[in-house]
Amino acid sequence: MANSDKEITLTFSIQKDEKLDIILNKISYNLLENPHFSIQARSEEMMPIPFVTNDAVIVSKKLNI
Repeated sequence: MANSDKEITLTFSIQKDEKLDIILNKISYNLLENPHFSIQARSEEMMPIPFVTNDAVIVSKKLNI
């Protein structure tokens, strides 16, 4: 989903006897400003690891349908 999207609609089909597990991940890049955490920002000498989700709050939910 793009950052400006507010909602998304998914359409799919599965066999009626199949078990469906869906994992939803919500990622917000407000770790340092989030009131639920007190984390210091990186110093000038530190740098984030490339190609991974840095400085983010990730909420994961598994749906068993």
